[in-house]
Amino acid sequence: MYQKIEQNFLRTNNIKWDYFRSNSEMSRYDCYGTSIVYSKLDHNEEFRLIHLRKFFTIPPTRVYFTEIIGGGLLYPHIDHNTQVVLNFYVSSDESKTIFYKLKNDETQPFKYKDKETDNIYQPDDLIETGSFQSSAGDAYLLDVSKIHAVQKTNDIVRQFISYQWQYHDYDTILNDLKNTI
Repeated sequence: MYQKIEQNFLRTNNIKWDYFRSNSEMSRYDCYGTSIVYSKLDHNEEFRLIHLRKFFTIPPTRVYFTEIIGGGLLYPHIDHNTQVVLNFYVSSDESKTIFYKLKNDETQPFKYKDKETDNIYQPDDLIETGSFQSSAGDAYLLDVSKIHAVQKTNDIVRQFISYQWQYHDYDTILNDLKNTI
């Protein structure tokens, strides 16, 4: 589901994280006043240099500068085209990441407006199975093939670097990280 990972792979002192966010928005999902925005990284060579060491043997499929904007609920969902993410939180707020299971196996997901994938769930159809609150500097490995949501209690932008694996499951990536961190 999720696990906090000891963050000893990035140099964090005096880093201006916005420097790495490009103006190239890869995707955006808007949900009743809360949005998640994935942007390409800019200054890739400098980004590589802030890594203190290689912390995986299975390279991520992609790495994004990610922001969750606005207050409210980023509805429960399953990510598509991604199985596992390692989020390094650059800035955080009092947001809570929540994981769920279905109350009823017959519950069907629905689509965000103007999207093609049925991967969103109504909170009333779910049972909470776990949650966490991150702080700036924390790193969490998440199984985003499971239903999860973000509950934001304010309008402070939550920013993180998201290392994403599309073709590997949570246990495989967790074991890889445990063997290298």
